[in-house]
Amino acid sequence: MTLPRALFTLALCAFVAAAPSSPAAPADDEQKAARKALKKNLKKLAKVQKFLAEQDRAARESGNAQVRDRAEETIDEVCTEQLGELLEQIRLADDGDAAAALVGFGVFVPNDNAYERVVRELARMESDEAVEALGELLAGDLDEGEPGKKKRKKRKKTQAGEPWKTQVLVADVFHDLEHPGTVAPVALQLRKGTQPAVVNACVRAAEYKAAPAIVAALIELLGRVEQQGGWEYHNVRQRLTGLTGHDFFTQEKWQAWWAANGGDAWDPEKKGEVTEAATKERGPKEEVPTFFGSEIESNRLVFVIDTSGSMQMTDRPEEYAGDDAKFLLENPDDPAVKARQRIERAKSQAVAAIRNLVSTQQFNVIAFSSGNRKWRPTTVPATEANKRDAITFCEALAEGGGTNTAEALQAAFGDETIDTIYLLSDGAPMTKVGNPGEQQKEFAEEEIRKILYQIKQLNRFRRVKINTFGMDGPGVWHKKWGPRPVTLPEEPEFLAPLQQFMRDLAAVTGGEYKSI
Repeated sequence: MTLPRALFTLALCAFVAAAPSSPAAPADDEQKAARKALKKNLKKLAKVQKFLAEQDRAARESGNAQVRDRAEETIDEVCTEQLGELLEQIRLADDGDAAAALVGFGVFVPNDNAYERVVRELARMESDEAVEALGELLAGDLDEGEPGKKKRKKRKKTQAGEPWKTQVLVADVFHDLEHPGTVAPVALQLRKGTQPAVVNACVRAAEYKAAPAIVAALIELLGRVEQQGGWEYHNVRQRLTGLTGHDFFTQEKWQAWWAANGGDAWDPEKKGEVTEAATKERGPKEEVPTFFGSEIESNRLVFVIDTSGSMQMTDRPEEYAGDDAKFLLENPDDPAVKARQRIERAKSQAVAAIRNLVSTQQFNVIAFSSGNRKWRPTTVPATEANKRDAITFCEALAEGGGTNTAEALQAAFGDETIDTIYLLSDGAPMTKVGNPGEQQKEFAEEEIRKILYQIKQLNRFRRVKINTFGMDGPGVWHKKWGPRPVTLPEEPEFLAPLQQFMRDLAAVTGGEYKSI
């Protein structure tokens, strides 16, 4: 049974009030008091976690919109207004058990503000014991056989979910934590890590760690990603450039510079003046894979393409601007007009993009309407045979059905190999059909809130970029097809939900939005 909101608020306030806190007391006294109260505060945190889990379940699964909204509001209120002091009291203990407990809570917590608060509190820890405990979590089993490895203290298991999520969180903490004990675990993941989300988080964590071990590890990592190219390659080079003030395109040149400048004895004070890694120039005949004009930089991507019934509509070419009546009378089967049909534009762009992918890229295609169809269960290398088969799949796509964007995105996230989604859609997400007009708009907005909430949960640790492409104008329904269906409104207020959704989805994932 869910604890009533008001009762829980009072209980949590009592937790915080009972926590020993004396701002005027010396730091040592504060720490002693916090360590003495740690066991009790960890029990309080466990109760908060249980309550939030119940609210999160309601927010994700309830069929009642009011229940979902109330659950989301409760989570936000508890996490942003009432939880801070309890987290601070645990952090003040500044030992390994406190660090492990905060990490465990951070991996679980369903609220972005609370996650960021946990990261901030952990980044304020100063003791060697706390940093060592965090380093052990980041290293995982990679340090087996590493020289100087210490026997680990057995702690109560507080980390929830997959270990890689814990490692991403600790990498986020180490980005802001200035302590020499953060260097070795970050360097270890850069050298030996195999989970892309963790390694990429450690590339970011290395931003302010101008230590020889970090530079050497980044040079080693560059050798593993340079043949693939893409944004991961550029990120590693940019991190090396930021730390050293130099820029080289290949691992071979970086290794030569490293050897000439002392290697492990390199002096960070002798930093060069370059601040940005240059973009690699392409040869005049080198084709660049693009999707609606946006360069495809990812090496593990999936195209998610809307094939709902509204994709039958045509987008008006520029030469007909201001002359709607004339274009409405055009024959939609005429090749020049049919090429402007939304489904045809989507297919031709997907085909062109796939054709120009290089062999180091891995990709997949998901077509969706009321349901979804995957071309392959997971991404596959862009071999000539695979590209031909994917092109055949795309060319056979036909419009029909609804717009179940939520299920399509869940299918995309089901592939743990991807790092980028290219989502094309011409309609607001819709799993529940209502009366045309306000009810349909209300249902769309309800579905959008649900999707954005779920994507934030799915993507906090994955960091998958979703680039969105919106065919978000009114579209043209030709006279030859009969009266325009009432489910395809033309008024701006009914088109706005799709436009805003595509913008918001790209924004919360670090992707880009393009109106097409």
